[in-house]
Amino acid sequence: TRSADPVVRVSALLGVAESYLWQARLDDVLSTYQRAYDAAAGGDAQLRLAALAGLAATRSMEGDYARVVQTLQPAVHSPSVLAYQYVVALGELHRYPEMEAVQRDLVRFAARPGMAAYAGGALHGMQAYIAYYHDDWTGAVREFRGAKEATHQPADALGDAREVLALVNAGRAAEALPLLKDPDPRSLSAASVHNRLYLRGRVYEALDRRPEAAAAYRQLVADWGAALPRMPRWRDVPQRLARLGG
Repeated sequence: TRSADPVVRVSALLGVAESYLWQARLDDVLSTYQRAYDAAAGGDAQLRLAALAGLAATRSMEGDYARVVQTLQPAVHSPSVLAYQYVVALGELHRYPEMEAVQRDLVRFAARPGMAAYAGGALHGMQAYIAYYHDDWTGAVREFRGAKEATHQPADALGDAREVLALVNAGRAAEALPLLKDPDPRSLSAASVHNRLYLRGRVYEALDRRPEAAAAYRQLVADWGAALPRMPRWRDVPQRLARLGG
């Protein structure tokens, strides 16, 4: 990570942060993403965006949504991974008027010449989050699927964990099974792999496939160990596993 070429150095730091995430070393993940973000200042905008997205994603995993909002607010100008992370953080904080304000900004962005096709999927995505955080599970599923159609993604692509959770909450867990098929492992990050384990556990549990649910939860506990309590999104795993008999 000491290369004189800032692009090489930042790229290396991003790789190191991902390797730390596989090891559940969250403090090292955060510090390395911060180093990457600082090193990218005044340089490659995409690498700086990637570092900022990594910082926000890790803080979201820890449930530090207020910090995510504070960090991302100055950077959210157009449809991007940052805008999605920002809106999700607002939803977790129940700051619904601000979510809707982002959506209105996106509608205005989509009205610009040549932007409608680009922003169509993002509009569906934003509406999906708004529906999800208002407990409108059917509306959330509809909009998540609309986002995939607008961006020409396969219907069985897992675009967001909340699509699966909305199906579970709506009593339609069986429809989530195709979303959790085994993908090419080379295409997945550590966060994606472990999110899938949690989602499989939730879906299998809802379908009363108890051994498969327990196996998914056990793997998550084994992989994250002492770091698991720092992850609010998986906080219920030990209790769920205990109900399934360990």
